[in-house]
Amino acid sequence: MLQNLGGIQLGQQKSVQVIRVGDRFFIVGVGDSIQLLDEIRDEDEIQQLVEKADQTYSAPDFMSHAKSFCKTSEKG
Repeated sequence: MLQNLGGIQLGQQKSVQVIRVGDRFFIVGVGDSIQLLDEIRDEDEIQQLVEKADQTYSAPDFMSHAKSFCKTSEKG
C-alpha cells in the first residue's frame, strides 16, 4: 500500500509530504529530486495521521458538491 497523506508547499515545485508505505510512514522532501527526511515511528503520531487520513478520504468531495449546487442554482 502506498498512500500520500498530505503535504505542504514550500516554494515553486518544492514541498514536504507524508507518505505511507505499508505500515511505515515517511516524511519526504520533493523538489528537483525526492529525499527521505525522516521516518515517523511514534505510535501516537501514526495513529493521529491514520485517523486524519481516514477522515479526509471519507469526507464528501466539496468541489463536486459546489459545482452541483451552482448548476442547480442556475436552473432556479
